[in-house]
Amino acid sequence: MKEKFRISDIFKKSKDTRGRLNQGIRFSQVRQEPEEAEKPEKELATKAARSPDISKTSVGQVDTVGNALYSEALSLARKIYKEQIEKSNLANAVYASVKKMIDSISAGDTGLLRAALADYPQPEDYIYFHAVNVCIISLYIGLGLAYEPARLNELGIAAFFHDIGLSKYLEIIKKPKRLKLQELSEVKQHPLIGTQMLSKISDSLDESIFEVILKEHERIDGSGYPNRLREDEIIEYAQIVGLSDVYEAMIHSRPYRAKHSPPEVIRSLLDKKFSFAYKLIKALIERVGIFPVGTFVMLNTKEIAQVLKGNTESPLRPKVQISFDAAGRRLNEPRQIDLADNPTIYISGISSEPGSED
Repeated sequence: MKEKFRISDIFKKSKDTRGRLNQGIRFSQVRQEPEEAEKPEKELATKAARSPDISKTSVGQVDTVGNALYSEALSLARKIYKEQIEKSNLANAVYASVKKMIDSISAGDTGLLRAALADYPQPEDYIYFHAVNVCIISLYIGLGLAYEPARLNELGIAAFFHDIGLSKYLEIIKKPKRLKLQELSEVKQHPLIGTQMLSKISDSLDESIFEVILKEHERIDGSGYPNRLREDEIIEYAQIVGLSDVYEAMIHSRPYRAKHSPPEVIRSLLDKKFSFAYKLIKALIERVGIFPVGTFVMLNTKEIAQVLKGNTESPLRPKVQISFDAAGRRLNEPRQIDLADNPTIYISGISSEPGSED
């Protein structure tokens, strides 16, 4: 059975384009050609499995619900990671927040994803944003794997708590430079510290959640920590959260480095294909996208557009809305085009949000 798209094509061709994304890489070099494809064995009938689409909804409408849920989750993360929440309220608060996020994403709302991909409003507090963002991205991957609600809940809760051990090392991780070897060695104890902390403040969480916290930094090729586990020794929840953790961290800045664009991060993950399971990277690409919803891109026509909907069959050719012409002038009437139906037009690079530098 043929895949909707072949990640092997990106593996093979990314070498020819590595390092040139910010200079306006011509993605025509790696775009997938149309091909006959058999129907998948199991069609996903729910809205949750569909690629996010904001083409029929205004940005304001999309963000209203998503931003409210995001703010609620962020407030909870601040309390948890600062150890300010009562034991009796912890489990119920997280369950409720994760369920709301699942319901929102399943309904096709993209506000949460857009918030998760946006720059941190307060970079110095990135640990709290990171916790919420990894939860959201993990849920998208879980949906791409056709997880049932019960499994999504477990995955989301585990992702929410995944870095709770880092709350013991805030002074170290907030330093505006790379950590020294001794500091890094200390911080690498946070998975074990996290399980110990969680066991003290909640006795009602599933055992798999503790296992995720302990193993999300492990890699299937044995290159992770703390125990250099391999493949089936790492539960799938932990592999998903580990992948989401890396993706989220790379698309955001840190005190010691600048952020990377989503396509750059995907390329990096593809280059490290032995660290993460093939199907997880594929689910990330299909559900979050190489060019995620809300991303501003430069077309080969020099026009600037915003991604409205991903394309699972050809991830490099999403549906976009062109808002600025080749001279940089805002269009009175933005127009939408599906790049999959317009083979002569393609994305040449990432663009900053128009007006964001003013």
